[in-house]
Amino acid sequence: MDFKRITTAIFLGVFAMFCWGFADFFAAKIARTIGSLKALFWSHLVSMLTLFVIYPLIKKEPTAPLKNVIIIVLASFLYIISYMLFYRGLEIGKVSVVSPIFSSGSLVTVILSTILLGEYLNQKEILSISLIISGTVLTSFRWSDIKRLNFRDFLNGTKYALPAMLFLGVSFVFVDFLITKYGWFLPIFALKSFSIVYLLLYAFLSKDSLSISKMSLPELLVIGLLESAAFLSFGLGVSLSKISIIYPISSAFPAITIFLARIFYKERLERKQTIGVLFIIAGLVLLNL
Repeated sequence: MDFKRITTAIFLGVFAMFCWGFADFFAAKIARTIGSLKALFWSHLVSMLTLFVIYPLIKKEPTAPLKNVIIIVLASFLYIISYMLFYRGLEIGKVSVVSPIFSSGSLVTVILSTILLGEYLNQKEILSISLIISGTVLTSFRWSDIKRLNFRDFLNGTKYALPAMLFLGVSFVFVDFLITKYGWFLPIFALKSFSIVYLLLYAFLSKDSLSISKMSLPELLVIGLLESAAFLSFGLGVSLSKISIIYPISSAFPAITIFLARIFYKERLERKQTIGVLFIIAGLVLLNL
C-alpha cells in the first residue's frame, strides 16, 4: 500500500473521529431532554435521509446475493442493539464505567478482523493501534468518578456496556467484509436503513412514542449530519486501508467529546486524560512514519 493512500485513509479516520466526537457531545445533551430512543431514532433518520440524497451521486453497486443480504441484516441488527444497550447503560450506570468499555469495541474488531479476514498488522501498526486504544480508554473516564462508584453502580453500567462493546465490534467486522465486496457507500447506507427499521419495530412493540417537539429538531439535524459525515469518512477510509487501523482511530472520539466538555462546560481534565490524548496523537503520528 502506497504512502499517499494510507495517509489519506488515516486522515479520513481522524475526520470520522472528530465528527463522532462532536455528534456524541450534542447527543448526550439531547438524550437527557427527549430520551435515548427518540434521540437514536431521529438522529439515525436524518443520517439515513442524508445518505439517501447522496446515493444517486454514487456509482451503482451490483445486486447482493442472499448470503450477503443476511450479513447486512445481521450487521445492522448488532449495530443498533449495541447502541441501544450503550444508551441504556448510560441511563442507569455511570459514564465513567460505560463509556470506556463501549469505546473499546475497536479492540474486538481488530482481533476478529485479523483472525477472520486475514488482515496482517506489522509491529509498527500494532504499537500505533495499542497507543490509540489505550489513549481512548484513558481519556474516557476520571479517577475521581471511579472512586465515588459503589459495586452496584459498577454492575449496572457494565452489564450493558460489555455486550454493547462486543456487538459493535462484531458488526464492524461484517461492515468491513461488505465494503470489500460492494465498495464503501452501500454497506453504510444499508446499515443506517435497516437500523431505522429496527428502531421503528422496537418502538411499535414497546409502544413507545417517537414524537418530538420542533425545538429538538435543530440539534437532531446537526447530530444526524455529523453521523453521516463520520460514517462516510469511515467507510471510505476502510476502503483504502485496513479496518483494524481505521476503526481504532475513528473510535478515539471520546477524546474530542471530553475536550468539548472542557471548553463549553468548564470540566477540568485530569492528568491521566491529558496523557491519554498524547497517546492518541503519538499513535497517529507513528502510523504516518
